[in-house]
Amino acid sequence: MSSISIGLTDKTRYTPVVLIGGFLLWLAYALIFLTTSTTPPLRAGVNALVNVLPLVVLALGTQWALARFVMSRAPLRQAACHGVLACLFSAGWYSAVVIDHALLRLAEGQSFELIGFSGPAVSWQTFQGLCLYSTVAAISYALRAPGERAALVPVERYLVRVGDDLIPVRADDIVCLQGAHDYVQLTTPRGRHLVRQTLADFGARLDPQRFIRVHRSALVNLDHVLRIEPIGGGRMRAILTDGSAVAASRAGTQLLRGFIV
Repeated sequence: MSSISIGLTDKTRYTPVVLIGGFLLWLAYALIFLTTSTTPPLRAGVNALVNVLPLVVLALGTQWALARFVMSRAPLRQAACHGVLACLFSAGWYSAVVIDHALLRLAEGQSFELIGFSGPAVSWQTFQGLCLYSTVAAISYALRAPGERAALVPVERYLVRVGDDLIPVRADDIVCLQGAHDYVQLTTPRGRHLVRQTLADFGARLDPQRFIRVHRSALVNLDHVLRIEPIGGGRMRAILTDGSAVAASRAGTQLLRGFIV
């Protein structure tokens, strides 16, 4: 069984953007502290760093989470994930700032005491966190690798590794695809290959008129379907040219029924 890696997220552009953005945000915070209080310049810079450093770490972690767990999902599931992640991002930033301030006081010889925000500052900090998450998510989507954004044009040929060789595989020859976590097992008449990519990402690069997602973890090529047969419970399964059978979910069965004439 062979393997190949496709469609990695472009971190080479994202990380510099986050670092530059963090530096600019640090400058903005430092100027706010200097102009709204009698804080000395050095202390204003430290206070700004306490606020911005956790944000930079969270932004880098968020981009990783989005690329690994969110971007390959269906739009509605992505929206639900963003709602959860936005709340976690805001709460994480709030908690990290409180802890950092406590550590700063400890370094200055004071007691370690967690002192949260009070009054309108709580709402403002939470609102900032939600807005910043939206910015981080937007940048993550904008800076995805070109291969991940060009999925509207189906790819007709792939290269898979067999030993030390690279062998071309035509999309027409793919019988079915079955996903497991971050891998896809690609079945062809010549054998099976492992692809280091999610099923959603790989499926997005295929012709949707031929490759039907009959199950959450399986796509079949209609050109390689010998017949469709019922299996009870309102479901069906596809018998393929390689002799295998792929059971369809109820949603997948409805997709197959759409091809009945």
